[in-house]
Amino acid sequence: MKFIPLIFLLLMLTNLTHIKCTGVSVTEIDSALMDYDHVQVPHRFYDPLTVHKLHYDLEEISGLTYFKDDLLGAVQDESGWLFLLDTKSGAITRKIKFAKSGDYECIESLGDKVYIMQSDGDLYSFTVPEPETDRVEAKKTSTNFTIKNDVEGMTMYDGQLLIMTKSSGDVKENKLKGKGAYLYDLVKDELAKKELIQLKKGDIQDFLTGKRHFSKLKDFDPSGLAVHPVLNDIYIISADRAIVILNREFEIKEIVKLDPGIYIQPEGICFSPDGTLYIASEGAGGRGRLIELPHQIH
Repeated sequence: MKFIPLIFLLLMLTNLTHIKCTGVSVTEIDSALMDYDHVQVPHRFYDPLTVHKLHYDLEEISGLTYFKDDLLGAVQDESGWLFLLDTKSGAITRKIKFAKSGDYECIESLGDKVYIMQSDGDLYSFTVPEPETDRVEAKKTSTNFTIKNDVEGMTMYDGQLLIMTKSSGDVKENKLKGKGAYLYDLVKDELAKKELIQLKKGDIQDFLTGKRHFSKLKDFDPSGLAVHPVLNDIYIISADRAIVILNREFEIKEIVKLDPGIYIQPEGICFSPDGTLYIASEGAGGRGRLIELPHQIH
């Protein structure tokens, strides 16, 4: 009987633990995917806990929020339906019709109240009805955003909605050199005249210059954002498969490259109260994905 050297045995066991039941293998990880501060950013983006394939109705999933009781809220960018998803499986547990077909890109919730925004800035709001009801009359509110802003990111921030542009950050007379995030007062139904956050391509590149493996990002087009419930950092995800993380002073804290084999076209992002991170990706011709990333304790 031949004895296997201990080091080889350990390597084999390590590789086996990195093969997910979803079929996503990360036994060989690109160094650029790991080129970030793992203490400051407590999520292993290159090695998610689970990757769920979503129902075919969510092939073009475009927004994600943590609703309550292990349920996520989701929208897709063609139909006016709210989808409630099981966090453990990604399965649709309920569908609610709130509006006619449109380009719905953002979703956020506060208690039983849900806010959904189209790319042109029209905001829909409603309270989730009793389970036996699958339709609701949503309130529609126009904001100062227009289609030139191509709004795709929205989250709750200090009791207000924080809404980010994918394209131009300009809103009326307020002119920006990059992408902008603005507060929306839910009591006054009013968008702030000045941005809370301005994100310029030059600032992103300046930060990446100091990295060893991930030193350049061609484009950054915000497709979702969320606030970490423990650290209060702001996570801004891009369909270009990257995440920019801002600290409480809105300065770049870290930038993470995402594996295109896992995050085909990331469009939605949210946190559960315990810091578990969920990312939704379009299917690009296949089924959409829900990726779960636990908060790592260091």
